[in-house]
Amino acid sequence: MKAVLWADVFQAALMFVCLFAVIVQGCLLLGGIRAVFDIADEGGRLFIPKFSFDLGAHYTFINIFAQGMIITMSSYGGGQCQVQRLMTVRNLKRSRIATFISIPMIVSFQLLCCVCGLVLYAYFRYCDPMSSNNTPIHSADQLMPYFISVTLGHLPGIPGLCICGIFSASLSTVSSAINSLASVATEDFIRPMFPKLNVTALHTKIMSLVFGIVCIALSFIIASLGHLIKMSVIIYGNLAGPNLAVFLLAACTTTANEGGVILGIVTSIILACCISFIPENKTDPFLPLSNECTSLEQTQLNTSFVSTFTSFQNYTKYSYSNATVTTFNATTTDEG
Repeated sequence: MKAVLWADVFQAALMFVCLFAVIVQGCLLLGGIRAVFDIADEGGRLFIPKFSFDLGAHYTFINIFAQGMIITMSSYGGGQCQVQRLMTVRNLKRSRIATFISIPMIVSFQLLCCVCGLVLYAYFRYCDPMSSNNTPIHSADQLMPYFISVTLGHLPGIPGLCICGIFSASLSTVSSAINSLASVATEDFIRPMFPKLNVTALHTKIMSLVFGIVCIALSFIIASLGHLIKMSVIIYGNLAGPNLAVFLLAACTTTANEGGVILGIVTSIILACCISFIPENKTDPFLPLSNECTSLEQTQLNTSFVSTFTSFQNYTKYSYSNATVTTFNATTTDEG
């Protein structure tokens, strides 16, 4: 488990490096972080979710707050991965310190991800690589790798480092999950079913291999269901609520029995799946994007930069707009 923890630390560092690289490069190309937020605001990308109790709507203030609270509490209080990590720490005091230290890191990581999304929108707002006729990418999950290859491809080693950061985001979760699944399967299934079997580290490694193969097989199924982030949030959200309820039930009462807990878990998962999949799609439509994929010149006001967009030829033989930052001392520039 310590090897998994150190791998998570290294992968987390790569993730932050990737996010900072994307944000810094995007700000340099677009004229600063303020310009990024101004462009996002003009495009209607900065808004507060509406207050609604409609269970069929995916993005409202109520369900975003409830989802964040339930998933976070379930992860920290009842998630096998997190609990197993905390149990490897020397004592309870150090576990609490590690938990409190992780909170600002997770919050900052989520905020950096949001800023990266704004940078991607600001850069591709005039030339959407997904909706054009000769699109080089076919999913929103490919936007960040495409942005990295386009804007950082001229820097040796940086694109590979950023791609490693993207893969680290998934590998850190997968490695911890497989390790936890192997431990749970060994302790809760193999030992009770085969009490005479001398369970060793080899059995745990075999279980890790089996769960790894299962995860690879499931990845092909999940990829065909739609956007990866959306499906992962839905699936994890359907399981996080019942999992948290079981732990709260165990902490708050002693009268519950095994049959009632199992019935409650099954019922809650069925209801959550009905809410997630059965209602009609009530999500807001995608906000409009432009496909004017020609040489563009963007004037920046009240800054010392002018972002000049020029065409370049990428690996798909399709021209998209790139940005080159040049220093300019005037506050307003008109270029033909």
